[in-house]
Amino acid sequence: MELSILRTEFYDHCTIGELSVDGRFMGHTFESANKSKDSIGAFNLQSIPTGRYEINVTYSNRFKEKLPLLSNVPYFSNVRLYSEANAIDIKGCILIGQQKHSKTVLKNKEAMTELLEILEMELNKNNLVYLRVSNSQISDTSIDPVFKFYAK
Repeated sequence: MELSILRTEFYDHCTIGELSVDGRFMGHTFESANKSKDSIGAFNLQSIPTGRYEINVTYSNRFKEKLPLLSNVPYFSNVRLYSEANAIDIKGCILIGQQKHSKTVLKNKEAMTELLEILEMELNKNNLVYLRVSNSQISDTSIDPVFKFYAK
């Protein structure tokens, strides 16, 4: 099974995308902006690099529930798809929702419930599940964050 996130809207503080499962639209995604500057002017990656990552469902101590966990994400650890809309410090994690409103996503719990059902059914059959993350356009704000990080 292949999930995909196509990042479609790039803003200073966030990136909005579309989530699909085996080519079927499922909802929207919200990530931190590709990078930010810290207090001394150094760049910090905020969203994961484009690429393909294996997914498993495990219990998250941080979010206190079972959530999808991405494996082998360069420069990040414990990257999850999650549904807690007001979580602080979402660095690397990806918020999902069924609806998009302005620069956020809504109906987060409903989207996660549906996604977990699909993932657990597939994983219980011992099938591998992957997430492919890509950008819809190449511009200064949408280029792969790892490339921008090292190019500066």
